[in-house]
Amino acid sequence: VHHLHNLIWVDCSGMNPDWYPGDAYVDVVGIDQYPSDVGDPLSSTWETLLRQYDGRKLLALTEFGGVPDVEKMRRFGVRWAYFVSWSGDLGAKKMAKGTLTRIYQSGAVVNSKENPGH
Repeated sequence: VHHLHNLIWVDCSGMNPDWYPGDAYVDVVGIDQYPSDVGDPLSSTWETLLRQYDGRKLLALTEFGGVPDVEKMRRFGVRWAYFVSWSGDLGAKKMAKGTLTRIYQSGAVVNSKENPGH
């Protein structure tokens, strides 16, 4: 109807299947989380979504209160497709600068400055 192409549809209803519009309409399943440990990789959430969508969809932290620690992600086998950190007092500002530098300079992380199309 709208003749839209080259779009990626992200559903952020997370773990509520009642709100999920269906596989035909969703490319990425996201979750919004604000854990008390701002470096938490959310491994239990990852496992739940992985089981729920059975590998059919990319999984992402579409809104996150912090920055997930990529070393913890590697250790626990968590592979979020991407993460978006909330700005301001609910996001990366809560983390030590050295920790943020380590995470963003990791070979497992690509940021907008490394994107040639940016």
